[in-house]
This record gives sequence, C-alpha cells and structure tokens, in this order.
Amino acid sequence: ADKTIKLWRSGQCYKTLPGHTDAVRGLALLPALGMFVSTGNDGTLRTWSYDGDMNQMVQAHEHFVYAVATNHSTNEIFTVSEDRTLKVWRAEDLSSQQSIPHPAIIWSVAVAPSGDVITGCSDNIARVWTKAPERVGAARLMELYQGRMSSATMSAKAIDGGIPADKIEDPSSLQLPPKAGQSQKFVREDSGAVGVYSWSAADASGNGKWQKIGDVVQPPDEAHGGGGGVGLGVQQMGDDGVLYDHIYPVEIDGHPPMKLCYNQHDNAYGVAERFVLANNLGVHLMEQIVQFIMQNTPDIGTAGSASNPYTTAASGTMAAMGNNPFGPAPNAVSSQPLAQVGSSLGSNPYGFSSILDQPTAQCGSGPPAPATATAAAVANTTPRKHFPKTDPVLFRLEGAVLAKMKAKILEMAQVGEEGTALRETDHGHIESMFKVLCDTSWYHSSAVDDYAIGTLLHGLAWPRDKVFAWIDTSRALLLHPDGATKLLRTPDLIPKMLALGAIDGEAHVNVNLTLKFLANLFATAPGQNLLSESHQLIGLILEYVAAASQFPKPALRLAAATVLLNTAALYHRSPTLGAGWTPQLTAHATTALLLYTSPAETEEVAYRAIVASGTLAISGVEVFGVQDGALVQNLASHADSSSQKVKEVVYEIDNCTG
Repeated sequence: ADKTIKLWRSGQCYKTLPGHTDAVRGLALLPALGMFVSTGNDGTLRTWSYDGDMNQMVQAHEHFVYAVATNHSTNEIFTVSEDRTLKVWRAEDLSSQQSIPHPAIIWSVAVAPSGDVITGCSDNIARVWTKAPERVGAARLMELYQGRMSSATMSAKAIDGGIPADKIEDPSSLQLPPKAGQSQKFVREDSGAVGVYSWSAADASGNGKWQKIGDVVQPPDEAHGGGGGVGLGVQQMGDDGVLYDHIYPVEIDGHPPMKLCYNQHDNAYGVAERFVLANNLGVHLMEQIVQFIMQNTPDIGTAGSASNPYTTAASGTMAAMGNNPFGPAPNAVSSQPLAQVGSSLGSNPYGFSSILDQPTAQCGSGPPAPATATAAAVANTTPRKHFPKTDPVLFRLEGAVLAKMKAKILEMAQVGEEGTALRETDHGHIESMFKVLCDTSWYHSSAVDDYAIGTLLHGLAWPRDKVFAWIDTSRALLLHPDGATKLLRTPDLIPKMLALGAIDGEAHVNVNLTLKFLANLFATAPGQNLLSESHQLIGLILEYVAAASQFPKPALRLAAATVLLNTAALYHRSPTLGAGWTPQLTAHATTALLLYTSPAETEEVAYRAIVASGTLAISGVEVFGVQDGALVQNLASHADSSSQKVKEVVYEIDNCTG
C-alpha cells in the first residue's frame, strides 16, 4: 500500500523500488528473461531487472489491476482488472496480444502447467482459457459464456466517467485498429443503440478485431426527463450477479472504488445502510449517500423509497444508556437514535456510537408498517418469509472502532495499573494483529501470527474491570478465518470468556461484549464446528443468555437475542448438532426464548427471538410443546404488534404449527 516494491536478502531489505503511483497489488517472475513484473492500483504493468532497474512500463488498464501471472515457457504476461478484462502481453516489449472480456470483475489469474490460464471472478465462477483446440469447451459452454456477456450491459460512467457525444464513433471505426492506449470504444449502431467494444489483438486467424461486450441502454424514464444521474442511463448487472436499475461508481478517500447499486423502488436508507456495512464506511456518510441517491435517481419520490426507518422507530437516545468507560466522545452521535432496535442502542465503550457495531444483517426486511396495518394484510404475505433462519447474524467492527480498541489497550497498559502490563514483544504483536483485522479485503488469505494470539491471551488475563477491550478484540478475531482457527484452539476458551463476562454486578460492560463474542462464534467454520460438536458448550451459552436477561439495556438484549438466533440457524443446518440435542437443551432454549419474547420486549429483540423459536420448531425442537406451551402464549401477545415483520413471523409460525 506504500506504492513501493522492496527487495530482500537474508531477511534484510536492501533496496526499495519507487515507481507505482498507487498501491502495488501483484508481482510475478520471468526467469528466462531475468526479470519480474509488477501491477497495481495505478493500472500500470511494469517490468524490472532482478537488480531493481525498471525496464518498461505500459498503462495496461484504465482501472485497478488486481492480479498478474506469467507463463515461463512463452514469456507471456496476463493481467486482470476492475474493467472485467483479461489481457495478454508479450514480455519482451509489453505489446498487447489479446484482450478477453468477462461478464464480471476479475479478481485473480493463474497459469496452469498446461499453459492454460485460469481467471477467478466476482460472479463466483472460475474460467479456464486455452490455446489448445482439443481442450476447447463444448458448444453449450461457449453459449453460456456468450449469454452472460450479452446480459452484462455496461455502465457508461463505470467505463469512462460518462460518454461525451464525440466519444461515440461510427460503425466504420470498427475496421480500424485501436489508437495508442485504447482498449475500448463506443459505437452508434444501426439500431440507434450504443455498443461497447473491446479490442482483441489475436483471434483464431491471427488478426485483431473489435469484439462487442455489451450495450449502453437508455433508462426507461429518460423520456420523462430522468437520466439516471449519469447522462446515458443503464440497466446493469452488479458484481453479485443481480440486475440493478442504477449502479453508481463511488470514490471516497482512503477506500478503493466502490459501486452503489440501487433499484427504483428500494428504500434509499436501507440501501445506504447496506452500502456502509459492506464497505466498512462510517455511519456519518449514510445521509450523504441517501441524498446522492435521491438527487441522481429519476422519480425517486415513489412510495416507500425515501422514508427513513432509522429515525422514526426508536424513542430513546444514546445519552440515556449510561456511562461510557472510554470517556467522552466529541464526535459521538449522542442525541439521535441510529437504528430500529427498540428504545435505544446503548453506548459504545470506545467513545462513539455507530450503526456498524450492530449486526451486519437485519433478520427482516424493510421498515415497519404503520400501526394501522390489519391482520388481513399480514395474512396476505408470502408464507415463511422470515424463517427458518440459516445464516448467522454477526457483530462486525469498522476500522475506526478497531483503532479505538487498540488505543485503549495501549493506554491502559501505559497507565501501569496492577495486572495490565504488556511484555516487551507485545507491542509489535498488537500492531500486527490489528493491521490484519483492519484489512478486511484480505481476510480470505491473510494470517494472524501465533505470537499475536499469545499476546491476546495474555491480555485476557488482565483484571476483569480492565479486560473489556481484549474481549472485543477476541470478538473481532472470530470474524477472521485464520484468527478464529488459532484462537479457538485455546483450551476451555468459551468457559473462560463466560467467566470474564460473569453476571455478578462487577463488570457490566463485559456482559454485552461477551454476548457479541458468542454471536460471532457462529461466523466461521472453526466456530461452527466447535459448537456443533460440543452440546455442553451450547448448554453453557444458553444458560448465560438466559441469565443476561436481567439487564434492561436494549443493545445488550439485542446481542442476547442474536445469540439465540444464531444457535437456531446452526441447529437447522448442522446434522451433528441436531443428532446430539437433548431434552435438557430444549429446556434451556425454551427458557431463554421466553425471557426475550415477553409482551413488553422491544420489537427487534422480540423479532429475533421469535424467528429463533420458529427455526428451532421447524427443525424438530419442541420449544412450543414444553413448559405448558408458555412460549406459544408469548408469541400470541405479539400478534397485534405495531411492527409488520413481527406480525408476519407470528402469523407464519401459527400457520405452521396450527
């Protein structure tokens, strides 16, 4: 990320190579030529001697180059980019040999021993490209590829920041080779549509040609004065494979380019929340994102598209939730409720409040319906829309929270209170661990150092009234696959965490953080496997959740209900957990569900607990048939809830159970 390449020998850096103007993303060797190549966010491809002298440089792509690979036998270089193309280069002079369009962003590229090239894309498909006629795919496979390419209509702004009239060329231009540095062009076709073409410098006959990769289409509202906010409008497939009415490129300092996907009748606030969660942005940007959507989208005033569900449901305030152990926060949002989770969210122990510290996925969808909604309206909803729940709801931390967390650990260690000392090497391990945790885009491949885990365990041995930041660090680590694997190897870790969060009145803040830790246990395969294979741990967790019900704070109760929800989701999809489930666990689960579904419970807490009960019931756990049907009575008390989604899930459960 520092825009440099460093050469190392025997563990020592002996040379730093400047040149790239943005983060360097890929390196690959060319042994036969005594060179290596580099690519990065500046879109360039560079070749270097082993001594560190730059030989050549070419602007390979208009957008980020995500990866590079080389064929040592043919001295070919392969680059892949945000612009959805795989490009082939001759290493000797960096001349472009071929450009192969893809229907999705290409994240990775590799060369097989056979010489075939493999690309990995954002549509979750790996594609293999070959020069060998005997390995070419069947006609049906080629048809499938062409079909995906045809459906991938391109966004004018995403390609070239808008299409000025003088950039749209005549069809005769397709007979001409590209200009220097040109890889794409827009052509006004006979039908009137604007086609997007990519240059491929080598086809089967050895000649170059322009290959069509999609169309830029007029939005349906343009005749009425709408323009999608970007000149020529689009109907485009997002990186998730879903078609959207509008896809806006977004650039924010300190973040890679992002795409804001929006459908005409979506709730703008819901879209903004999902966007900030998915990209680890600050909650302070939500209103700005909403305003951007409303200003750039035609006919945004359609029903339901711009109401704010996050400022109408909650009645409490951040300030009402008690003392903040991290001290005052000048920039805290302390007077407005941020999310629809009941009377208030509760305080954040790191000195500011953020919706990003809420679970990253809401169980339901959309804002609550008006209180006048009728039972008939509920009855007309799609059956079983809300359960069974299959995926966990997690508590993530944005980068700013992680920074505060690290600072608090170091601050408490510096104060030098009894039992909070750090060892000499701990500072470096803390730095490396938080660096890994902050870089979420590399969670799939990054590793947490074993020594960092040792430092974390040392921190968890601090006095209970000083250990809260270490509990939260453990919670964050459970979201990292390698970190979770290494942390969960610790003997008796779960009982130790429950002891740190003991409900004895001595460390109230630990209880909420321990519940969030328990919710995140379900995030990765190591945690799910641990819980599936240990019914004793499930019992301890259910007992802890039940005991935590004595606390009235909505944020804590929301975390507890989330643990119940995740337990039910795991049971539903885990044969191992279901096989060893006992009547005692059913009793523990029912007791906990009763405590979070009472008539006085806040709507989001009740909703998650009700979804959990329905998920367990439909999976075969008799939560409605024990304790004289007390849970049925609790659910019945929510049948006339002011929340549409609570009404719906109660109706669905009643419909299933009769």
